[in-house]
Amino acid sequence: MSAALVSCSPPAHLHAQPPSRPARHASMPILASPARKCAALRGLDADKVMYSDEVPLAKLQQQLDQAIDDEDYEAAAVLRDALQRRRFDSRLAVEEANQRFYTAFQASTSGSLAKMSEVWGKGEHVQCIHPLCACIAGRTAVMEGWKAILGSSRMKIEIEDVRIFASDTQAFVTCLEITESGENRGRIAATNVFEKQGGAWKLVHHHGSPVPPNSF
Repeated sequence: MSAALVSCSPPAHLHAQPPSRPARHASMPILASPARKCAALRGLDADKVMYSDEVPLAKLQQQLDQAIDDEDYEAAAVLRDALQRRRFDSRLAVEEANQRFYTAFQASTSGSLAKMSEVWGKGEHVQCIHPLCACIAGRTAVMEGWKAILGSSRMKIEIEDVRIFASDTQAFVTCLEITESGENRGRIAATNVFEKQGGAWKLVHHHGSPVPPNSF
C-alpha cells in the first residue's frame, strides 16, 4: 500500500517572513501545525484551509472541491496532501486490525479466545457468518462460536488479494483466505467489516464463503 506524498517546499521568494493574516475567529477549526506551516510558506490564507485530524474526511473533500471550484490550486494541493495522508493512515490502521484478527485465528489454544475477543467490537450489530453456516448475531453469540472453533484445532491461514476501504469511522476488507488444517486445505473469500470504537478499529462483521477449487 502506498500514498503519494507531495512535498511542500516554499517558493524562493517566500523564504522571508510570511505575510501577516487577519486574526481567525476563535470558533473556527484550527489548522494542524504541518499544514498551517505549509500554507504559510506558500503564502496561503490558512483560514481557507481548515485542516486538523479532527476534521472529517468528507469535510476535507468538500474543502478540496471548493478550492478547485475557486481555482485556488495551492490551497487545493495542501488539502489534497492532507486527504492522502489521512486516507493512507486509516487504511494502514485497518490493515493492522485485519492482521490481528488472523493472528488470533491462528493462535495456539492458550489465550487465543482472549486475543480474538480483543479484536471484536461491542454491540448487538456484531455478526459473523462462517463458511456454509447461518448468521450469528450479537457479540456474546459470536464469541461463543469462536470459543468452539478455537478450541478444536489450529489452522494456518495466509491471506491474498487484500483490498481495503476506510472512512473516518467505518472500513471493510475483502481478501482470499488460503487455509490449512491437518490434511485439509481450502480457499475462503472473506469480507471483514471494521468500526472505530473508542479510537480503535474493531471487527463487527466477518463473512467467509468457500471458493470452489477450479474458481479464479
